[in-house]
Amino acid sequence: MSGYRYDEVKAEYDTLMANHPNKHHTYGLHSGFFRWEEEINGIKYYAGVGIAERAPDYWERRASQVLDKEQNRQIDTGLMWKNDTFDFSVSLFGSDVHDFIMLERVGKDVSARNIKATRLGGEIEGKWKFARHWEIGSSLAYTYGKNRTDDRPLAQTPPLEWKNSLTWDNETLSAGILWRVVSAQKRYATGQGNIIGQDIGASAGFGTLSFNTGWKINKYATLQGGIDNLFNKSYAEFVSKGADPSAGLQTVRVNEPGRQYWLRLQVQF
Repeated sequence: MSGYRYDEVKAEYDTLMANHPNKHHTYGLHSGFFRWEEEINGIKYYAGVGIAERAPDYWERRASQVLDKEQNRQIDTGLMWKNDTFDFSVSLFGSDVHDFIMLERVGKDVSARNIKATRLGGEIEGKWKFARHWEIGSSLAYTYGKNRTDDRPLAQTPPLEWKNSLTWDNETLSAGILWRVVSAQKRYATGQGNIIGQDIGASAGFGTLSFNTGWKINKYATLQGGIDNLFNKSYAEFVSKGADPSAGLQTVRVNEPGRQYWLRLQVQF
């Protein structure tokens, strides 16, 4: 399988100077991929290579008017195996990002520049239906990031994460628990990041347990409920997700919510 895509992004910069026309910048973006798949003895193997280009967005252009487009060159490979009892997959990737757009905080000012970056990672996931209506699952994911220009870790890279689940489902009633374990992140780049957030230091590891249950009332309606962070643990994610660029940069680590109760009714027609 293969594909190609072209986009054109035009940006206009107000010079804020009398008798000076606005500056214009046009980004021609090329993206494409090639992927090979083959199934042998019930195991599907795949490998792919691709290139994706991205123009700087509004917030990045606001921080700098001389940014080049970002180009990600990536290879990925893996396998998938599934039968009536087991479901297993493993995937690996490696990417070389030319002109990675990085935001950087220096005092109260924010600047943006292009750097060279490397990302490597993978995920292993498995599920086992060990009894009627019962299933246990586990997944392990890790990403490594390197800022080659500054010879330091790539900011906003998540740490090692392990998820385990146990579910029971008889197609009318269901229940399950999810145990999530995240390791400490000691690879960070203070003050560097992206429009979502910037690194502010190392983060501690944590583990949370959640519970959910459901009732399929009929073929149209399902009622679900649960408790997240069952033991009301205080913890914070390393990769911040709440820093709106319009509100300034996040400078302190904000904890995630404590114990949460939720209820959801889903109706389909």
